[in-house]
Amino acid sequence: MCAIAIRLAEPSDAAAITSVINVAFHIVEGFFIDGPRIDQAEVEQLLGKRAFLLAEAGGKLNGCVYVELRGERSYLGLLSVDPACQHGGMGSLLMLEAE
Repeated sequence: MCAIAIRLAEPSDAAAITSVINVAFHIVEGFFIDGPRIDQAEVEQLLGKRAFLLAEAGGKLNGCVYVELRGERSYLGLLSVDPACQHGGMGSLLMLEAE
């Protein structure tokens, strides 16, 4: 298994982030949502507001979480892990880093 690296997203990561979110959410929402969960323009808009943390292994983006500070609190959303990488602790690691 490759080591997991966590880093802040850059605008050039928008397409990969969009792909990871859509493939991960399709597993749970695919039966009642017709189409993608998010599009690249929405990801770019979120990147302009705050930050995505990215989890990479073997040089490939495999997971992400959106983090936005709201006063003394923060919002975490769109936690996504590629289905091929689920159940290996990547989501937990992303949550830990986001917190």
